[in-house]
Amino acid sequence: MRWLGFVLLASISVGCAQEAEDEWRVLDQARNAAFTDPEAALDTAWPLVQNAQRPDVREQAAYLALNLLAARLGRPEEALELYEELAADLDGPGAEGVAPAVLGGCEPRATKALALVVEARAGAAPNNRDVWVLLAEVREHAGQWDEAVEAWAQVVALRSTTSAEASLARALLRAGRFQEALDAAAALDEEADWLGPHVVGPALVGLGRTEEAVALADALVDEAALAGRQPDWAVATLYQAAGAYPQAIALLEDLIETAPYEEQRLTLRCRLAEAYAAAGDTEAEYGEYKTAANAGSALARNVLLERFVDRLLEPAEANSLLAAIFGPDLGQEAWRAGQVLASVKRAGKLPQWEAALAAALEKTPDSPTLLLLTLDVASRRRDYAVAVQVALRLHAVAPTVITPYRIAGLLANAGDYATALEWIDKAVPKHWPLEGAALVVKCCRELGRMDKLEQYAAKLHEGPAEAGCRAYAEGSLWLEAGQAERAIPLLEEARRAKWVSAQDPLLARAYLAANRPVDAMAEYEACLKGARAWTVLHQALVGLYSQHLAPEEYVPRLASVLRGHPLPREQPDTVVRVWLDQVVKPEEEARRLPALAGALEAECAAQPEDACAWAGLGLTQLALRHYDAARRSLSRAMGLDGAGLRDALTGAYAKALAGEPLETPAARWARVEEEYRTEFVPALEAGDVARAVRIACEVLDCLADGFAGKRPDFALGMANQARRANRAEEFAAAVQARLAAEEGNVPAIHLLVACHRDGRRPGDVVALLQEEESAIRGEPALWALLGNAYGELGRVAEAEEAYERLLALSPEDWPNALGLGWIYLRYQRTADAETWAERALAWAEAGQGRGHTALGAGELLLACGAGEKAARAADAVVADASADGRLLQQAAGLYRRLERWEALGEVCRKALASESRNVDRAEVEKLLQEAVAHGAPAAPGDP
Repeated sequence: MRWLGFVLLASISVGCAQEAEDEWRVLDQARNAAFTDPEAALDTAWPLVQNAQRPDVREQAAYLALNLLAARLGRPEEALELYEELAADLDGPGAEGVAPAVLGGCEPRATKALALVVEARAGAAPNNRDVWVLLAEVREHAGQWDEAVEAWAQVVALRSTTSAEASLARALLRAGRFQEALDAAAALDEEADWLGPHVVGPALVGLGRTEEAVALADALVDEAALAGRQPDWAVATLYQAAGAYPQAIALLEDLIETAPYEEQRLTLRCRLAEAYAAAGDTEAEYGEYKTAANAGSALARNVLLERFVDRLLEPAEANSLLAAIFGPDLGQEAWRAGQVLASVKRAGKLPQWEAALAAALEKTPDSPTLLLLTLDVASRRRDYAVAVQVALRLHAVAPTVITPYRIAGLLANAGDYATALEWIDKAVPKHWPLEGAALVVKCCRELGRMDKLEQYAAKLHEGPAEAGCRAYAEGSLWLEAGQAERAIPLLEEARRAKWVSAQDPLLARAYLAANRPVDAMAEYEACLKGARAWTVLHQALVGLYSQHLAPEEYVPRLASVLRGHPLPREQPDTVVRVWLDQVVKPEEEARRLPALAGALEAECAAQPEDACAWAGLGLTQLALRHYDAARRSLSRAMGLDGAGLRDALTGAYAKALAGEPLETPAARWARVEEEYRTEFVPALEAGDVARAVRIACEVLDCLADGFAGKRPDFALGMANQARRANRAEEFAAAVQARLAAEEGNVPAIHLLVACHRDGRRPGDVVALLQEEESAIRGEPALWALLGNAYGELGRVAEAEEAYERLLALSPEDWPNALGLGWIYLRYQRTADAETWAERALAWAEAGQGRGHTALGAGELLLACGAGEKAARAADAVVADASADGRLLQQAAGLYRRLERWEALGEVCRKALASESRNVDRAEVEKLLQEAVAHGAPAAPGDP
C-alpha cells in the first residue's frame, strides 16, 4: 500500500506473530487513545492494519486509522490516499462501505479541510467514482444537501448501484426537492421497503399529498404483516407527519410490545409520547414520558421538566414525578436538582415550590431527594449556613448523593475554611479537578496555614488513584500555590504516564512560571496535536520564539511547526496575522527586519513549497519596502496555497504592486478612526450614504487586525446611527449594492447583518449568512450572530450547529460562544445552559487573560440557579492577573448578587487599588461599605 510511506514502521514494534486473542485488546487501546492522543492511537493501530491475523481486526484498525487522519490529526491528504486504497480493495466493502468511516466525529473544521482536498481530487480525476462517493458523504456530513445531490448524481453517472441511487434520492429529499426525490425513488423497486417511509412518504408530505402518504403507510404496514415482520418505525413517523395520529399511536404501541431491547422500547415510547402531543392528548403524553423516565430515559426526564413542572406542586403527583425525574440512582442524577429549581423558576412558581418543599420535608425529614432539592434552594439564596446544615444531613442519610468536595465548597463559602479542609481531606478523589487545587490553596491562605499544603500533598499519595493521576493532582496543587519548581517534576510524571490530554498546556505554563522558556517551547510544541490544535497554542509558541530566540533560530522552528500542525485552513487570515502581528511587527524594532528576511529567505530556499514561509518572507520584504521582492514572494505564497492564502494576502500584494509601504495597524486605525469620527454622521445627514458605507466598511476592515470580535458591535452602532438620521433604508440599500459589487466583502456582510439586527429581522440575518457561507468561513463573530438569529427563530438545533462551528473556527472564542447558553435558557433547557456555561468556565480557568469569559459564564450560571458555580466563576475573574479595575468591579456585582460579602469586600479593595481609570470608584466604595455592613472584615483605609 502506498500509504505505508507515511508511517515509520521501523519505530513501531508490534510483532507479526502477535497472538490473535490479543489483537482486539490492542485495537481497544488504540480506540481509547483516539481522543486524548490521536498520534499515539495511530501508531498503535497501524501495525494491526499490516499484521493482524484476524481480518475483522485488520478492517476495523484500518477504519480507525482512516478516521484519525481525517477527523483528529488534520491530515486529509493522507486520509484520502488511504481511503482510495481501501475503497479499491476488491475483497473489501467498496467505496460506499468505507466512506462513512472517514467522517465519524469530524467537526466542521476537519470536515472543511477534508472537503477542500477531496474536491480538488475530484476535479483532477473526474472519473474516479470512489472519490465522488467520499465527496458526497462529506457534503452530507456538512449539511450541504444541494452539493450532495450533485456529487451523488456524478457517482450514479459513473456507475449506478442501488445504494448510490438510494443515497441520491435521500439527498434530494433533504434538499427539499420533493418531486425529484419521488422520481428518483420510483426506479428503485428493490429498495421500496426502505425508500417508502424514509423518502417517498416524506416527499409526498412535503408536496402536500397527505392522503397518498397515509395510503403508502397503510400499504407498508400490510406488506410487513404479510411478510411476518414488524414495519419500520419510520412508518409511524410518516403517519404522524401526515396527520394520521391514531394510526401512528397504534403502530408505535405494537412496536413497543415487540421490541427486543429496552433501549429500543424507551426510544419508541418517547416517540409515542410525541405522537400523543401532536394529537393534542396531553394526559397520555405525560403518562408515556413518565413511564419512559421511570425506565431510565434521559430524554423523557428532560421533557417532564420542560413541559410538566407545574405538576410538582400537586401533592398527589409530586412524589411520583420526582421519582421519575431522578430515577432509582439519586447519586447519578443529583445534578437534576438544579434542573428542577430552574424549571420552577421559569414557571414563576418559586415561592409555591419552596413552601411545598418545606412542608414535604417536615413529613419526611430524611428523604434524600427532598434534602437535595432543599440544598439547591438554600444555595440559590446564598444562605450557606443553612446549605451546610442540609448538606451534612444529606451526607448522613445518603453519602453517595453528595460528595465531600461539594460540602467543602459550601463550608468555604460560609467562611469555615478549617472544616472545609477537613472535608477535602476525606475526599481524595480518583480524578481531582484543577479547581480542587484552587480551593485547597484558598483555604490554606485564608487560615494563614500554607504549611498544611505539605500535609495535603502527602495525603494525595494515599488515594487509590493511578500514579499519573496523583502526580497531576499534586502538581496542580503546587502550581496553584505559586511553587512551579515543585510542580514541574510531578506534572512531568503525569505527562510520562499519559494521564493528561496530549494538548493540556499545564506543564508548559509551569515551565514559564519557573522561567524555563526553552522547556516551555518544547512542551507547547508537544501540545500541538492534529486538527484540534488550538490557535492559542500557536500564538503562545510564536510569542516565546520571538522573545527568546534570534530569527535564524526561530524561523526554521516556527516554519516546521506550521507545516506539521497548520493553522486552520478555513482561517487563512490567521496565518497573516500571526506573521504580521507577532513576527514581522513592522511598527516595532525595525532593525530586526533584515535578519528576519535573511532567515526567511534561507527557509524558503530549503523548503520551496512552504506557502506560509513565503507569506512571511513577502510581508517582511514589504515592511522593508523591497516591493519587487515582496511581490514575487507573495505571488509564490498565493500560488502554492491556492484559494487559502490568496484571499488573505490580496491587500499586501496590492501594496507591493503599487509600491506603497506596509501601513501598520496602529497608523491605519488612527487615520480611519479620524475619518469616521468627523465624516460618517455628516455624510449620512447629507444623504451621501454611499460615502458613509465606504467609511464604515474601512473601519470594520481595520478591526480585523486583532479586534474582529468587536465588529458586530461597531456595525450595529453604525446601523443605529443611520436609523437616527432617518437613513436606515437607504443605508441598507447602499450596503446591499456594495456587497453585490464586491461579492464576499466581509465588512459589508457585517454591516448588512447589523441593519437586519437593528430592524429586528432575524430571518433576514439567517438568509444572508446562509447565502454568504463561503465568505464567512473565517469569521467566528458572524457564526455567533447566525446562532443567535436561529435562537430568536426557535431553531435551537441549528443554533447549536452554528455555535459549534464558531468554536471549531476559533476554540478560544468562548465570550461569543456563551450566547448558546442564553438560547438554551430562553427555551427552558437549563441543564444544557449550565453545562455550556461550565465548559466556558473551564476554558477561562485554564489560562490568564480570560476574565471576561469567566464573568460571562458566572452570569449565565447565576441565571441557571447554579450559585456555587457562579461564585467559582467570580473567583476566576479575581484570579485573572490581567483583570482591570472595571472587570473587577463587574465581578463585585456578581459577588453582591450571590451575597458573598467577604469576597465582595476583597474584590472591591482590589478594584480600588488598581490604576484603571474606568472604575466607578463611588460605586465600588458603596459596594465595599455594604459588604462590611453584612459582616465582611473591615480593613485600614476603607472608605
